[in-house]
Amino acid sequence: MSANFTVDFSGPMFQLGAINKAKKQALNDLGMVGAGFVKKRLTKGSGFVTGTLKRSISFHVRGDEMVTIDSGRALYGKDLNYAEYVETGKQNGSYRGKFRGHHMFRDGGAELEAGAARIVEEAMTGQFSKGTLKSMGFNL
Repeated sequence: MSANFTVDFSGPMFQLGAINKAKKQALNDLGMVGAGFVKKRLTKGSGFVTGTLKRSISFHVRGDEMVTIDSGRALYGKDLNYAEYVETGKQNGSYRGKFRGHHMFRDGGAELEAGAARIVEEAMTGQFSKGTLKSMGFNL
């Protein structure tokens, strides 16, 4: 299970050294915050049993314009086989019982999208900080 987030950094302005460095920082900040939004949805009784899934949530920057947040690819080479079930409640394409998923990627992605402009702006201006994370609901 994964969520992709793409930010368009195209054009000659973004080929400058300082801007290119800030762009990379913005993508890393988006990945860090996005993975945090997904992880914070996995709590005891709501997708968290042993902690393996929560620990496996990570991000990686792909190229110059994409961040992927996934459930194990960076650690295990592939997503955890049960991550999609925890996300959607579906197993082999259909529901089993009453469980309809915890939607940690969907909801975490929506929360990231809502704050993405601020994250990118602060990363591009060098102002991204722990205060930003606290204001977005992270306990540090």
